[in-house]
Amino acid sequence: MRALELTQEDEKVRVFSDSKYSIDCSTSWYKAWEKNDWKKQNGEPVLNQDLIKRIRALIKERDDAGFQTLFQWVKGHSTNAGNSAADRLAVAGARKK
Repeated sequence: MRALELTQEDEKVRVFSDSKYSIDCSTSWYKAWEKNDWKKQNGEPVLNQDLIKRIRALIKERDDAGFQTLFQWVKGHSTNAGNSAADRLAVAGARKK
């Protein structure tokens, strides 16, 4: 979400993530959840739907402007330098109070 908030609306963006869950929530699963009033198949509310809705709104803004938002999965805890750097930043941010 933050990556999309910080990116210019008028450029193509590729978001790299080691979370298939986050990518699927933002690119495919949301469609069924919207149709089902943001409930899962078992009737429970979708977790983190506020974040997913915000990500979808940002993607829609970009789509409406004619610019692509792509998501690419990368293997976590591997030799991917960008993923390792993102991990370090996330840990440091989580430790700040």
